[in-house]
Amino acid sequence: RLVGSEMCIRDSCYIDTGGDIMAHPKKAEKDKYKKMSISFEPEQLNKLISYCEKEERTASWVIRKALAEWFENHNI
Repeated sequence: RLVGSEMCIRDSCYIDTGGDIMAHPKKAEKDKYKKMSISFEPEQLNKLISYCEKEERTASWVIRKALAEWFENHNI
């Protein structure tokens, strides 16, 4: 199980079900998340890592949610 900033740096393919760990069902190739590398200002990255640790979320999850909200706010 990943803890702290490790959760923000890597996405895990496991979910915590109260002690038991099980894999996510496999997705069709077209539905799989795509990876990309992005750069952050140091202050942005520190805030992102702190938020991820506090909320027990991955950086990918936080960024996907923020981007979805940005698209919605800009009618994209």
